[in-house]
Amino acid sequence: MSELNFVNSGETKKSNILTERNFPSNERLRPYLVTSRLDRRAAIQLYGWNIAISAALYPSLQVLEVTLRESIIYSLENEFGKEWYSLVADVLDSWTVSKIEECKTRMMETKSPATFLSVANQLTFGFWVSIVAPTRKQNYTDKISNFELYLWRPALRAAFPYSLDLGLKRTRQILTRLKRLRNLIAHHEPIYARDIEEEYRFILEIIGWMSPIAKDWVETHSRVFEVLSQKNEPKLVSF
Repeated sequence: MSELNFVNSGETKKSNILTERNFPSNERLRPYLVTSRLDRRAAIQLYGWNIAISAALYPSLQVLEVTLRESIIYSLENEFGKEWYSLVADVLDSWTVSKIEECKTRMMETKSPATFLSVANQLTFGFWVSIVAPTRKQNYTDKISNFELYLWRPALRAAFPYSLDLGLKRTRQILTRLKRLRNLIAHHEPIYARDIEEEYRFILEIIGWMSPIAKDWVETHSRVFEVLSQKNEPKLVSF
């Protein structure tokens, strides 16, 4: 099959007319074509590299998500007890509270045990980033100062015990950027134009703030730098 076209042909269900469908579709390939100056072969090669680097980044993002969730839960439990949510709900914004309630409702509908720990383990990476990095759209208004006083200083700062002079602003900036990267990968979007090496180092940095052992483990097994080195040699890329 030609890498230039990737054309599929087949009969439709309603007739014997043969159809041709390009893979990737022209719409999916559009940003790659623009970057490759309408050279379809080069665009498909770049598309393949984008898949490869997305796949290489996923394990480190997975470790980041799990470590972040568990570290935040541990810190909040240590400060407020097992039922920390009931004690800090008034400080959380309406979006964050709604995500917890939605998760509890889903678990009750499926008759799953709805302890708060089981609910917390079902919440998304975006949720845990929002705990540390609330945005204006989350309706914080006057709660923002209370957040820093009652959540960040006594509890959430302790979720990153191996960081030095860590500030709330920088933590928010990095986590928000990595959430965007994670969402682009999850939705199969282009990431090739981003500063991936810098973002990967941010992933390692934040994991290291929580667990140097986890950071070393990710570095030992990661393929990110290998795939980054293959960007200009697409025939070497495998995913």
